Amino acid sequence: METPTWGPKAGHIATVTPDVLERWDRAAREHRFSRSSYFAAAYATALRAIHQQDDIAMLMIVAQRGSRILDSTFTSRISSNCLRVRFDGPEKNLIRAVQRTVDELMAAQDVAFLEMTTDPVLDMSREVANSMPSFAYQDNVVLPLELPGCRTEEVVEPYAREWSGACLVEVLPGNGDVLLRVTVRTDLVPAPVAEMLAAEMLRFLEAGPEGVDHAR
Repeated sequence: METPTWGPKAGHIATVTPDVLERWDRAAREHRFSRSSYFAAAYATALRAIHQQDDIAMLMIVAQRGSRILDSTFTSRISSNCLRVRFDGPEKNLIRAVQRTVDELMAAQDVAFLEMTTDPVLDMSREVANSMPSFAYQDNVVLPLELPGCRTEEVVEPYAREWSGACLVEVLPGNGDVLLRVTVRTDLVPAPVAEMLAAEMLRFLEAGPEGVDHAR
């Protein structure tokens, strides 16, 4: 029986405070890794804690490279790469390993991972790809709306309504802090997993860059 394209969802939102971000961003500048990489490492660590496996894979959502066809039509401009994080690999520094893998993926993303799944040689259905955990770093910061004499507040949906996969973690930068929004399809993943993932990611981030070696 095929899995339905859409299903019921649940979500959980957690806040990463500015002081936690400052510690990580300072380390990122010193050691030349990106903010998206350390959040991806946090997600991989959370998945490892839940699944008790040292080999983790996730779909990393990225902007699709432009072309004359894409630029002249209204179409989706996102794609995805398969990011593999090996906690038992030769590289002992988790962040460095993730950053290197991301750099290699971005340099070779001419063929999207989801397009590769349609290759008959691989014999991988889209259902398999959709069941993989997904990660998205949203780099479009939404600043608060300023209206004279009014107090405004951004409303964040409790989960990603437009997402159809089994599990998605979004990093949503705000005005100083960052929100982690975890969405799960409850017909595929138990609803409590959303809160568990967010809690494990916060634990990793709050431990700071100096705690990365202990996370392995």
